[in-house]
Amino acid sequence: MSCTSTGVPRRRRVLQLVASLSAVALLPALAACESGTEAIAAVSGSTPSPTATASTAKIVIDPAGGSRGIGLDSDVVLSVTDGSLRGVAVTDGDGNPVKGALAADGKTWEPAAPLEPATRYSVRVTARDAEDRVAARTTRFTTVRPKEVLDTSISPLSGTTVGVGMPIVVRLNADVPDDQKDDVERGLTVTSTKSAPGAWSWTSDREVHYRPKTFWPAYTKVTLKVALNGVAAEDGAWGTEESDRVVKFSVGASMISTVDVAKHRMIVRRNGKVWATIPVTTGKGGFLTRGGTKVISEKYEMKVMDAATTGISQGDPEYYRLDVPYAMRVTNSGEFVHAAPWSTGSQGSANVSHGCVGMSMANAKRLFDNSLIGDVIKVTGSSRKLEPGNGWTDWNVSWKEWLEGSALS
Repeated sequence: MSCTSTGVPRRRRVLQLVASLSAVALLPALAACESGTEAIAAVSGSTPSPTATASTAKIVIDPAGGSRGIGLDSDVVLSVTDGSLRGVAVTDGDGNPVKGALAADGKTWEPAAPLEPATRYSVRVTARDAEDRVAARTTRFTTVRPKEVLDTSISPLSGTTVGVGMPIVVRLNADVPDDQKDDVERGLTVTSTKSAPGAWSWTSDREVHYRPKTFWPAYTKVTLKVALNGVAAEDGAWGTEESDRVVKFSVGASMISTVDVAKHRMIVRRNGKVWATIPVTTGKGGFLTRGGTKVISEKYEMKVMDAATTGISQGDPEYYRLDVPYAMRVTNSGEFVHAAPWSTGSQGSANVSHGCVGMSMANAKRLFDNSLIGDVIKVTGSSRKLEPGNGWTDWNVSWKEWLEGSALS
């Protein structure tokens, strides 16, 4: 498997040891809200005798005892003065140990997974002073209860086969603030069986797309791993274990069709070889077909097309309502590639449509039967440009511009 995402791990949730002389000053205020706090001075763990001298090591834990609504991505910070850290133990609300390990530097304890929502955690820390006397402190805090679980809607669907121009589209159910978008991207890992370096780019605060630098290689298998547990979004939405999922899809043959509006023809290349040359008609004056690289987003064996959906009202000479066979959508605004038996006399010689690419029934059926969602339709020779976001328009920007839309760029 070749990883085609950045592969950068998301920010670790860590217990961090911070040596600070100011920690002593924090102790009185902290102890006042730490009902579960205890200080122990012993070498063997037994109760000290009245004449025993208490350890001079001082421990401060943040979040403070009794804290509530702690973020699932929050760090737990430890301060130790006049001593050195000797042990950290973290348990959940049921008393189960939380998996983790002390880092090599001896100053950070790293949990193996993000904190769970609405869970009471206990943190017990031990330290020793220069005389090897033990000090211990225990504190408890409760994590936030999300108002909403951060959820994703993803195209393509798992198990489908798509064309080489198919972007991976991830839509979220809550706005993601700019300072969390990098965490979202780190939590979306793309791998493929053939090398296809790519990147994510945000189209809005709720939608992010992934595309390779060039089209997907034909006949490759792609896996998207979603790991958003612990990522914060707006309005109290948080990623939890429920947010994590895996989507697997395949890429089929390379089908790239180039429409020349001036020459009234479409040349279809399958896996790099000319597969068909098709006479077509495109948009007439006032309804020019948009130029640019488009991607098939929907397929219909029969599609009712009503001009009212494009703002043309009944009674207007340009109004139409037709049953259109073998229709494949390429823009949100209503451009399709489809059969147009009513315009066969103009196909190959004139542009008479309202913006769609029309062809004969036989040619349209053949193309329809061999096309996939995600196949590429390039329109050249048009003075009307394709608007960003009017369909899957990801291939109409340079790779440099695409990377600028990533929070990791």
